[in-house]
Amino acid sequence: MQILVTDDHPIVLEGVRMVLQSIASQAVIHVAANGKEALDILENKPLDLVFLDIALPDINGVELCRVIRSRYSHLKIVGFSANQEIAIVSDFIKSGGNGFLIKTADKADYSNCIHTVLKDELYLDPDLKNKLLEQLITPKEIRNFPSITRREKEILMLLMEGKSGPQIAKELFLSPFTVETHRKNLMQKYQVNNLQSLIIRLKELGVI
Repeated sequence: MQILVTDDHPIVLEGVRMVLQSIASQAVIHVAANGKEALDILENKPLDLVFLDIALPDINGVELCRVIRSRYSHLKIVGFSANQEIAIVSDFIKSGGNGFLIKTADKADYSNCIHTVLKDELYLDPDLKNKLLEQLITPKEIRNFPSITRREKEILMLLMEGKSGPQIAKELFLSPFTVETHRKNLMQKYQVNNLQSLIIRLKELGVI
């Protein structure tokens, strides 16, 4: 099996490559830092599966998915992003995607995703499934508040205790990159620039 991972962050590329290699030790893992590199590899390699970051420097991941699907109907395409907006996930699937993962997904999620899409079934990250369910049953006036995942809350509680990223990573058996991604995602979702502002915002919303 040959897999392509496309992301413009070297740390993410290496992290995902290592996870995928540990899942499928015989697979050949290719990496690309942008849409152009991804399309070049697709033209020259018999790929089976592609992981696409939604926010690439030269092309929107949703549009790239559409381009790839139009050229390679057999290919399995999975989007991955720190963004959990259902509208983006929906656009990606409508553009020909076979699944969607959150960047902070663990090894088990990646494994389940691969096995699911290779069986021609749609895969959605568990956090996304929960968020989709919330949007279906939650009154519209409440939906405007971003949700917080179980893992994000765990990391937030430890940050509030004054623990550093490496300390949290060790305690939760995660990589420092995963902890940092969760922290940045929280800041982005609640539109704040530091931990103190984040805590105040979450208390105002009744999240903590």
